Order: sequence, then C-alpha cells, then structure tokens
Amino acid sequence: MRQLEINMRESFNLAKTDIFKLQSDMAELRKGQQMIMNLLSRIKAGPKTSSRKTYVASVTGKKVHESNCPFAKNIKPKNRLMYRKKSVALNTGYKACECMKRM
Repeated sequence: MRQLEINMRESFNLAKTDIFKLQSDMAELRKGQQMIMNLLSRIKAGPKTSSRKTYVASVTGKKVHESNCPFAKNIKPKNRLMYRKKSVALNTGYKACECMKRM
C-alpha cells in the first residue's frame, strides 16, 4: 500500500510539472502571437510618410491645392508640381486654395 501512495504522488508531481510547463509555453506563444499581430498591423498601415498630406500646384497657376481637391485632380500631369510641405509651396509664391483654408 505504501508503494502505491508513493507512485501516485510522483505521478501527480509529474502531471503538475507538465501543467506548469504547458502554461509557460502558452504564455510564450501568446507573446509571439502579439508580436506578429503588431507587425501585421504596421504592415497594413503602411509607412508613416504615406499618411502625410501632399500639395499640388500647377506650373501655370497661382494656387496650391491639397491632393484630394477637385481642382488639383484637374491639373494635367505635365503641368503638375508636388509639394510635401504646405509652407514650401506658399513660400514659392502660390496662394492657398479654399480647400486648405477650410481647416
């Protein structure tokens, strides 16, 4: 009878050790999964520079527009000037379109 109790205790201790090991492995897997999800969300968001506004002016015109302005979309590609900063476009001599003044 004594040997049976010893064997049962050892079995339970082994099972307990296995359970703790599995919990530890699951925590590591969750960390890895979270890292992958963060990377995927960054990839879906794209580079940070893509969220910046761009400004469009015509070589022959006097106004600068946001890229989503209907007037900017009418500018022919050969006459189109692109600016990343509004201040650069304004310092070049262009006036701000109404689409930029609405803000």
